[in-house]
Amino acid sequence: MDSADSFAPEIVPGLRLMPVVHERVDLATIVRSALSAVEPAAVAVELPTTLREVVLRAVARLPRISVVISEEEDDDPLVWVVAPGDPLVEALRWAVEHDLPVFLIDPDVRYREHHRDPLPDPHTMWSLGVSRYLATIRELAAQSSSSDTDTLRERGMAFHARAAAEQVNGTTLCLVGAAHATAVPHHLAGPTAPPLARPRAPVAGSTPGPGWPPWPRRSGRPPPAGPGAAAPSPRAPPAWRGGRSLPEPGCAGAAPPPPCP
Repeated sequence: MDSADSFAPEIVPGLRLMPVVHERVDLATIVRSALSAVEPAAVAVELPTTLREVVLRAVARLPRISVVISEEEDDDPLVWVVAPGDPLVEALRWAVEHDLPVFLIDPDVRYREHHRDPLPDPHTMWSLGVSRYLATIRELAAQSSSSDTDTLRERGMAFHARAAAEQVNGTTLCLVGAAHATAVPHHLAGPTAPPLARPRAPVAGSTPGPGWPPWPRRSGRPPPAGPGAAAPSPRAPPAWRGGRSLPEPGCAGAAPPPPCP
């Protein structure tokens, strides 16, 4: 694997940042290798700060799948599926296995944006190399449009990432969606302030039964893979941001996954 400076550069003293695409199993293996190479003293990930307790409970249940749900009145539910193969889940699992501090850095703000960012097929990672692939997804995602809410979240991520690094004696490896991997370092170059966010009351549960999956998704299901195909947005895990998707065609009557104990 390439050097840590190429795939997870140090953006401020003690803080390295690595771009990922949510729910990409190909990147989960790269994240695992990156963690072993960097050997950080702590791990920070782009998940809402309000979910820390239940996220850690869900990670402790792996490889069993959990669903973290939090609802606010007059707002879409915030839902995250904690399953093996997600880059952020892999980072959290690694940190827990090594008894390291874990930080969630995304401020919990109302977010109803819908983005579909064109990204290369994951298979190109093996022809481009890890560092070039990560640089490519960072550059492509940064070219997509963003909103004031994206900026608010990115400023909040910068604040929480800096605060995390200041609490650790060593390096903190921070993983964020590729769409934020340019803006977050930009905000870290100057002063940061606590974001205006809200508390939530999350709950954790095992894999649902009939009706799976009922949660809102930010961008719907990804289109068929291929060079230049649009991918699930790297701005936020699609399971817990944005609109709703219809059932997968041809899946009517399919047996749902068995519930976890």
